[in-house]
Amino acid sequence: MTVDPSVAARGQSVTVTAGEESAGAEAAAWMYSDPVRLATGTLSAAGALTVTVPADAPLGAHRIAVFAADGALLGWADIRIVAGGGGLAATGAELPVAAAALAMALLAAGTLVLIRRRRARPERRGGGAVRPRPHLVVPRPVPRCRCRRLDS
Repeated sequence: MTVDPSVAARGQSVTVTAGEESAGAEAAAWMYSDPVRLATGTLSAAGALTVTVPADAPLGAHRIAVFAADGALLGWADIRIVAGGGGLAATGAELPVAAAALAMALLAAGTLVLIRRRRARPERRGGGAVRPRPHLVVPRPVPRCRCRRLDS
């Protein structure tokens, strides 16, 4: 058996489905912790019955059971009653996808600018003119002169 939705607010309608094998049967739906009859009626072709959660139903976890007219249990399912419009309360923790994408793009652009500036201006790191580093300077060989001496 199923209850749709499984999280509902007080006064909200929910659909209880016992299954096609129970279609057309006279049935009663009850909500437990404290037994409260929700509705009686004939199950649809899908074996479903729509009921309304009482306006004074206690908040929290409950169980809805469906009984046939002869008292046989057709099935049960859990339901949670919440205050307000049903479902989970909005906590504000979800970040819109567009805002997250924009933040990532700005972070990537800033990183790219920083890398390019460091590569383009190495002289600014040392605080003055570019000075060759001693371990990177390669001495040039002195060319030999292959000239002939002219004796006069």
